[in-house]
Amino acid sequence: FGDLTYKVILDPKNTLVLNDSEVRKTPFFNMNEEQYKNYINQGYDSIVWYRNGVLTEFIVLDPSIIKDYNLIR
Repeated sequence: FGDLTYKVILDPKNTLVLNDSEVRKTPFFNMNEEQYKNYINQGYDSIVWYRNGVLTEFIVLDPSIIKDYNLIR
């Protein structure tokens, strides 16, 4: 986040997986509260985006899946 980098350990149970073609039609960048609640109501605890088959973004929707974190400088 900003100038701070964290190493985190996550335990996601239900991740929405998006590939390149799905990203354009799925709002997850700068999502609003309604979109957030919709993902939560669908049971998702996180969202992951693979660009050209490479993990590009991982978004935690439910903070309880964060099991540990450490600040890295």
